[in-house]
Amino acid sequence: MKNVTLPLLFAVLTVMLGVSSTFGQTTFIAFKSSDWKYREAHQDPTAFGNGSWKTNAYNDASWSNGQAPLAYEDLPSNPQKPLINKWLRTAGSHTSTPLPRTHYFRKSFNVSGPNLFTGYTIKTWCDDGLIVYLNNKEILRLNMPAGAVDSLTLSSATAPNDSIYGQTTINLPGDLLMGANTIAVEVHQSSNSSSDRYFDLFMEGIDVGNSSEWPVAFKSSGWKYRNSYQDVVAIGNGSWKNTTYNDAAWSSGTGTLGYDDGAPTHTIGKWLWPQGSGRTGTNTPKTQYFRKSFNITNAPSHAGYRIKAWADDGMVVYLNGREVFRLNMPAGTIDSLMAAIIAPANDSIYKDTTVYVPADLITGTNVVAAEVHQFGSSVDRYFDLSIEPAVSSCSTTLGRQPYLMIGTPTSVVVRWKTSTATNSKVKYGTSVGNLNETAFVSSVDTTHIVTLTGLTPNTKYYYSVGYTCSSTDYELVSGSEYYYYSMPNNTTDSLRFWILGDVCSNNPTGLMSIPNGTRRQVNVRDAYMSYLGTKRLHGIIWGGDNSKLQGADGSYRYILDADRGSQAVYLPVGFVG
Repeated sequence: MKNVTLPLLFAVLTVMLGVSSTFGQTTFIAFKSSDWKYREAHQDPTAFGNGSWKTNAYNDASWSNGQAPLAYEDLPSNPQKPLINKWLRTAGSHTSTPLPRTHYFRKSFNVSGPNLFTGYTIKTWCDDGLIVYLNNKEILRLNMPAGAVDSLTLSSATAPNDSIYGQTTINLPGDLLMGANTIAVEVHQSSNSSSDRYFDLFMEGIDVGNSSEWPVAFKSSGWKYRNSYQDVVAIGNGSWKNTTYNDAAWSSGTGTLGYDDGAPTHTIGKWLWPQGSGRTGTNTPKTQYFRKSFNITNAPSHAGYRIKAWADDGMVVYLNGREVFRLNMPAGTIDSLMAAIIAPANDSIYKDTTVYVPADLITGTNVVAAEVHQFGSSVDRYFDLSIEPAVSSCSTTLGRQPYLMIGTPTSVVVRWKTSTATNSKVKYGTSVGNLNETAFVSSVDTTHIVTLTGLTPNTKYYYSVGYTCSSTDYELVSGSEYYYYSMPNNTTDSLRFWILGDVCSNNPTGLMSIPNGTRRQVNVRDAYMSYLGTKRLHGIIWGGDNSKLQGADGSYRYILDADRGSQAVYLPVGFVG
């Protein structure tokens, strides 16, 4: 439409499945190429109705042809803006009433070796909106509504300055065929009164060997993003997190991605919402979704990966469809209306985690995905993320010794902590030399909670705790003092519990240098063990003040871990008060 005088709108769409910042390129179709075939909507309604015009098999011999850009203009200018090589209608001879709402374009090109390319890039511009297909598969939708379209469908908006630009890079080599390939495009008007049209397109192949290896750094380009209401089906069923999801319709930008209600507190690489555009808590989406693809040439060579991310306000991060961590978000199922737990100070919250689960990584295309949630009526958002190979070994250390909770005749919970995030593995059995049962939790964390089930009542089980890294089992602790005596299921049996109140420490700072003779917790423990003798103790209940350090880990370790003769190793512990 000629009455719009805004700067050229760039809608840059980048789908990077096997991302590269610099590509080796082979041009399939150049801008201003000749031999474009074109047709108006009313000229071939049967082919347009059944979609056969998008396929290689379709015979377009009766279509007109010309050199791009292909266009017409309602008010001819000197020179035309932009340059028109093929006028689809005679300059200045048309009105809006008899003009078709849609034009259709086709061009064939040859690929002698599809295996020589990891994917391809499309660059195009049009007035007003378009959909691009490669060999009958939709690969780009620009300024067009979602869902089915026909020749009467209008574009989503009027293209400023009579043109809108789109670009997509897709690393799906299977899209390219040996021999003849066909690119097909439908270009739609923005209104029933629009009387101008423009179209041109460029396509190049990405040569094998030019896709860069990870890592993905902060402030990387090629992030895809979507508002919560833009793709409700994919977001609802979770498919947006997976490598197989096609994000060609998503917008793209460079990190940091965000917006702010006032002066930005962080540098923003891509504004997800125009600055100063009247955002409110009601017109701003509660959740934004982000994806980025990257390539790994040899996944088994990596022991794991490290993710660093920050956001305003909360986020959940996934790798290849599996949740890696959540930050400032509640437990349980998350949807697009879920709010973050708190409003972070200084408009950002940070997470740095290393995961030693090599099976999470895939040789080839990987996808890291994140959903970022607002707190309350917040009207600003920030997000950026990096992922890199784990540089340290599989080793970790205990942050808290294992202890038992919630003991029943057939189950018990084993808990411990480690210095770095790992998965969790407990081996157990009725003989200390034959731990033939395994309980495994694949999710990684520094706090480990594993439930052993299917136990025989009133039976002694030995156990070890550890983790798996690079297909190797690592054992942190084991031995004859690590056991659980399952509860009896006969309610007439007597049960013996040790109930402890305020520890009354004479060592409030938990210093391990104080000798045992002056450490009251140890003295009380030793006296009770002497009293107990060979009698069986079924559990410990902690009441009152359990810690003199306001619940700090150091104080609990002082009580539970020091001098491993404590029966906290093998008794279910309950905390009361």
